[in-house]
Amino acid sequence: MQDWRTVILPVLVVALAGCSGSSVKELTPTPNGVSYEYSGTSLESVSKKAADHCSRLGKTANLSNVSQLENGGEVATFTCR
Repeated sequence: MQDWRTVILPVLVVALAGCSGSSVKELTPTPNGVSYEYSGTSLESVSKKAADHCSRLGKTANLSNVSQLENGGEVATFTCR
């Protein structure tokens, strides 16, 4: 018989990992730039997403603005050049 901890603990770890509280939502992607609303993650990780967006267009992402939201999140806006 299998020990219950070898079954339950991995399930709990996976379930709790999904509850980390971080989110990133892409807003207004265009050939000229992109904005992301995010919380619980770093500006660095959002910048990587912007770099991916702009690189698909043969351009480089440049951070142009970061705004604080009332809900505690932020919006980062990037231009593609």
